[in-house]
Amino acid sequence: MEKSWQVPLMTDIYSNATTVHAWLGPKPTDQLHTVSNICNAFGYMDRIWEVAQQTKEYDRLKSEDDLLQACFVISQSPAESSQQQNSRAQKAWADFAQELRIAVRDKDLLDAALPSLAAFSQLDWFQRIWILQESGRARALTFHYSEQQISHRHVLLSLSLARAGSAALKKQALQRESTFDDRFVSCMTARVTCSKGISLLEVLKLSYFERSVTHNASDPRDRIYALMGLARSQHEIPVDYDLSTDEVYIWTARFLLKHGFTDLLIQVKPYGSRGLVAAGFPSWAHDWSLKSVPLFARFKAAGETKQELSFVRCVDAPFKTALVIKGIALGLVMGAGSTFASSASAAKFTPAAIRGGRLRDTELETLSVEDEQMLREQIVQLHRSLGSQMESTQLDTLFEASLAKFWHWWLQWLKSVHDLLSTTQSGNPPLQLQPTIADMLLREAPPKIRETDAIKTLIARSLLNPTYLLQTLLPLRATGSPEIGVELASSLFRSAWNTRLIILLNGVICSGPESTQINDQVILCRGVSAPLVVRRVGEELWRIIGPAFVCGAMGGEKIRGEKEERMFTVI
Repeated sequence: MEKSWQVPLMTDIYSNATTVHAWLGPKPTDQLHTVSNICNAFGYMDRIWEVAQQTKEYDRLKSEDDLLQACFVISQSPAESSQQQNSRAQKAWADFAQELRIAVRDKDLLDAALPSLAAFSQLDWFQRIWILQESGRARALTFHYSEQQISHRHVLLSLSLARAGSAALKKQALQRESTFDDRFVSCMTARVTCSKGISLLEVLKLSYFERSVTHNASDPRDRIYALMGLARSQHEIPVDYDLSTDEVYIWTARFLLKHGFTDLLIQVKPYGSRGLVAAGFPSWAHDWSLKSVPLFARFKAAGETKQELSFVRCVDAPFKTALVIKGIALGLVMGAGSTFASSASAAKFTPAAIRGGRLRDTELETLSVEDEQMLREQIVQLHRSLGSQMESTQLDTLFEASLAKFWHWWLQWLKSVHDLLSTTQSGNPPLQLQPTIADMLLREAPPKIRETDAIKTLIARSLLNPTYLLQTLLPLRATGSPEIGVELASSLFRSAWNTRLIILLNGVICSGPESTQINDQVILCRGVSAPLVVRRVGEELWRIIGPAFVCGAMGGEKIRGEKEERMFTVI
């Protein structure tokens, strides 16, 4: 196919051009007020650039890479960017960001510019996957819209400010959805990536971990081919449009796994994600048409072991290729609790809240009279089933603090722990298990929460009596530090997202994918950050269901020779 040899040429074309010109519009269908609003953005971006050049810290930015890194800092909240001052360069970026924020605030510039900059961020050009190579490889990039034109530096700096400003407004407005589109950030990432001259392996890894909104690709194979132009070498994966989408994604997975990128195996697929691959697509391969979430990458369940894997021909596999990987069996699933989705639905969370897995004040406040009465009755019943009592004043305060839906969900989740443990024990988590279960329940909490001993102790004690947590949350929500109470609740909610609690035949408590079934197996493979739930699909064949959190195994404790290793053939 002609496109197969044309695409690799684009890297040279963009790299050698003195200036790349990008036409942004307008489209013939654009309304006059839309065109006027976007044209106004050019004036605002010029003014912001002038303000930036007048700051004292601007002269400390020695190169375009410094400016781009400063843009990354600017696009975050001040609290986030304050954590990134480990070197002299990082301090220069942070100081410039702080001075610029103050300067545009004093001039009331950002508030006036936000509507126009938000409209600019939504232009179709920023949504296409191929802009990564276009913006990354260009020595200089000039944007054109109608009769307006502007440098990429003005654009990226102004949109970075607008992104932070939009996020702040969103937070102040009870977390309502923003009209600002974050996809411009990928232009900055692409330019930094190209300037560093990194390998294709590193480019693909960066893209895999990128959690922002995905770009549009008319051909799903371009989700790989468009990234290749960012790497210093592109020969490891051939650009061949005679291959199907499935074949391109499988080829990419084999390349990544052979080079040690086993995080590909621990992806968590969002709710409702169907993707574009065929039925029988290998469970060890990544569907790049979906934005999977690598939630388990920070763990070290395999310790310092290196992966031992190979690929073999398998006539029973739909694509005739199987992954053979060494690991140990941690246990058979003998019991499974309610899924996160069913528990959250019972607590009257909306489908949007369940899909996103994030608590929002607007979600917590929407309760009908009938739903409130039902939740009141069920919360009291759930407390009784857990052996605790709830005072009427606490119940009233719970609703006043807009935490009733969360609390109903949390009680169900705790009850799942107790119900699963009751199959092998007394029903109450033993003292030695409570800290590891607390780690599981705080899996997605930010470090300031999950690494605080007092909070871990609080969650561990709440396993025996949920009122311990309630007595902490309500004062935090009502007075003093309401954001801490919301963040703690949000962390517990997010950590359970897309999972269900399960128990193994040996009595070990875990959380696994919602689709986990009784008689599934939990395994731990060499070089893989987290255990995997797998399902037998043949005499010696398995399919990966998803990653699991196994209490007492996430730091490498179980990989150290306790059990005999074996080879698992995964299709």
